[in-house]
Amino acid sequence: MVGTIWAIIGASLAIIGGGIGSSIGITYAARTASGVLSEDPEKFGRLLVLAVLPGTQGIYGFITAILVGVFFGLLGGGTPDISAAKGIAIFMATLPVSVTTLVSGIYQGLTAASR
Repeated sequence: MVGTIWAIIGASLAIIGGGIGSSIGITYAARTASGVLSEDPEKFGRLLVLAVLPGTQGIYGFITAILVGVFFGLLGGGTPDISAAKGIAIFMATLPVSVTTLVSGIYQGLTAASR
């Protein structure tokens, strides 16, 4: 049971990191895009792509959580029996995804805002 909790925490952190990074990145990019659009509405198509680009990090975090859930039986309705060592290993495997999507989402937004 302890391993299952660690696996769920890892999957949750992947979603949380990606979601926070995406939302901050989209905020930076959209803020700049709205200023440019107020002066030149013809650039809407190109600016929309730049504003939405940081949102991909949230998708990556979500996909990671879904993969953890499917491969380890967390999404089947039953209660999987994951050992503590395996649960901590799953947690440690999802931790880089969480941190990377958080940081890269923010910096993608800053990069899109500078364009």
